Amino acid sequence: MAKNKTVYIGRWLYFHPYDKPKPVDFYYLRLCQELYKILSGKEYKILSDNLSEEETKQLTCMLTAWFEDIVSETGVWPAFINKHHQMYGKYLPFYSTGTDYYP
Repeated sequence: MAKNKTVYIGRWLYFHPYDKPKPVDFYYLRLCQELYKILSGKEYKILSDNLSEEETKQLTCMLTAWFEDIVSETGVWPAFINKHHQMYGKYLPFYSTGTDYYP
């Protein structure tokens, strides 16, 4: 059985608070698909050795959604970081870095 080597709009929309795609979603979906091709390639074999195909697709969607947040200046990522700091008293990452960390 051939592997499904693309990311579809339904998976992309999973990372958004709405059900129907907007025109801009197709732009970011294309970026997501290109990133998936890159991360699935032999030069990133370490990913395929450690992540399933589905996990790699999830990773590409998350990275592209993060990029979308930065470009659109929506502020989801900074809001998440600030809420994490408010709740847990430390900034990201979730693990101890052993050195100074600058948000």
